Amino acid sequence: MSQGKAGQIKLGLIILGLIFLILAVTGRAPALFAILGAAMTQVMRFAPLLMRFMPSLKKAYAGTNNPGAANRSQVVTKTLKMTLDHSSGTMDGEVLEGTLTGRQLQTLSLDELKALYQYCSQHDPEASRLLMSFIARERADSWDGDAGDAAGGGQSGGSQAGSGSSAMDKNEAMSVLGLEEPYTRKDVTTAHRSLMGKFHPDKGGNTYLATKLNNARDLLLDAIKKA
Repeated sequence: MSQGKAGQIKLGLIILGLIFLILAVTGRAPALFAILGAAMTQVMRFAPLLMRFMPSLKKAYAGTNNPGAANRSQVVTKTLKMTLDHSSGTMDGEVLEGTLTGRQLQTLSLDELKALYQYCSQHDPEASRLLMSFIARERADSWDGDAGDAAGGGQSGGSQAGSGSSAMDKNEAMSVLGLEEPYTRKDVTTAHRSLMGKFHPDKGGNTYLATKLNNARDLLLDAIKKA
């Protein structure tokens, strides 16, 4: 804690002490304690009601219809865990397998990114398409590979970006859209629209990532329809 902030806290405590001293000297302290006691009684009385509506209050305070806990989405393969920030539109990821295990993508040099791409191409084709979505978004200016790869998601991208991907389940779909239960149809469509506005191929994303977002939306909306 900085000395300035510590000094402000100390000054506040001194002022508060002086106020209580004045109240005690003037005989008004009992009245203050009575007011505080009554306030605490009301708080305890309405505590169950507040706890009941706490999720809604938290959601309203956050100012968003998307109940994702950190306003972030994650797309995970066996080699990469990619994080999409809903607010800033930035991407970063953690390497889960290989010689660069534990490294964040934003910290990798261009040569390390190329080595990781080659590793993913050989061992985890889905991760190679996911990595290309990061490159198209964050490193397109320095990537000297095929420009079409970064825009379309690699040789396996384009219209086939979704082919070869593992089947998506409900938990993965929620993670991709940054949602948690309970969610509504509006939550799903709002999260999807927000993410597509930042990660659509025309916005610097790629076809693979757009396909992931579309599949997640369709799966969750279908689950709501069947519920």
